[in-house]
Amino acid sequence: MHINFAYRLKIMAHNIVDIKIFIEACLQAREHAYSSCDFYQKIRNLQVDDYRLYFLKAACEYHQFLVNGDRTIDDFITANIDNAVKLMESKIILSYDSVFGQLNDVRILNAILEPSVFCKALNVPKQQVYQLAAEIYSIIEQSDNKAIEYYKKMLFESFRIKPHKDIINKDSVTLYSFRRINEYTLNALRNNEITFSNASCMNDPFDSLANVLNTLYALDQRCKHKKHIKSQNEAFKYFRIRSFSANRITYNEDDSLLSNMLMWSHYTDSHKGICIKYVLSSNFCELRNEETGNFRHLFPVIYTEEPITIYEPITTKKAFALKSKCWEYENEVRLVSFNKDINDAYSNETLDNKSFIKEVIFGIRCTKENRDLIKKVLSNNNNVCFSKMMMDNEDIYTLKKVSD
Repeated sequence: MHINFAYRLKIMAHNIVDIKIFIEACLQAREHAYSSCDFYQKIRNLQVDDYRLYFLKAACEYHQFLVNGDRTIDDFITANIDNAVKLMESKIILSYDSVFGQLNDVRILNAILEPSVFCKALNVPKQQVYQLAAEIYSIIEQSDNKAIEYYKKMLFESFRIKPHKDIINKDSVTLYSFRRINEYTLNALRNNEITFSNASCMNDPFDSLANVLNTLYALDQRCKHKKHIKSQNEAFKYFRIRSFSANRITYNEDDSLLSNMLMWSHYTDSHKGICIKYVLSSNFCELRNEETGNFRHLFPVIYTEEPITIYEPITTKKAFALKSKCWEYENEVRLVSFNKDINDAYSNETLDNKSFIKEVIFGIRCTKENRDLIKKVLSNNNNVCFSKMMMDNEDIYTLKKVSD
């Protein structure tokens, strides 16, 4: 298939003359054809059932708007980008099958068949269309909501990461969650849910670089054109994170993680809280819904000592996967959730029927009252084991797990 879309493309009747002119113009153009006035004049009046034609028209017009500075975003620009989005979302695209036999020019047929190889100007991924639509509507007064919606669609399309090599063939993974005992924790246990939080809620302001690279200040520093900054910033608020510790080699049960004194000190209210041992199915950890535009993805945090400047372009990897080397002791893996309908600071997502809580381990300072409360909350879950951490008398700087 000539474009890597996950659906069967519809074949439409086309104006063969316009198709030939369009493809010839794209073959003769540079990869960034929209910066050429000559290219725009060639394609301006063409009519082809292909979203890329209308994307390129809109891109040419938008480029001229940015260069000239004294123009406004007119109906012609919005009509072209709207048509591009409509055709793309309707899965309408110029196909090799629809012109084979009507065109005998091998160069044109190859450009339609494999644009990524033979015609860079035609290689237009979906996220690029949504990004242009978002930028255009960011400039139009009272269109911020529409711009945000397009940015959210762009983020959904941009976040295409394969499952990590260590979990790609696993049915499930075992993850450890160190938690305070509070309303959020109790409700999540009671309702068989996992709570996700916005990056801004993390205890370390540098925990997720989205907190730094996606601020209005940072965007203002590195973006030449400012109108779209607010909408892009808002769109990132639909990401949420849940952090776990794990054996990042096997992703199997590994209770040696429970002896990490710093995790108990930092994340369980000074050993007064709990650690929840989850078994999560691969389907829960790797979810992508093309209809709703939502996804979940599990990946290990990358610890780095390399400097990162505020002027670098933001990517989902930089926003959510990178942390300073000083946090390496956490053995962190992250479950990132994107739900375009929820931008609250916290959200809860229900475990599927193949995911469950295997064990709750109480901290060394967890009171009997709180231990009894947790057991009561989980009283309907007969599969949960309960343990507690104790000081090892033979080595007082070591914790050991015993049954509770």
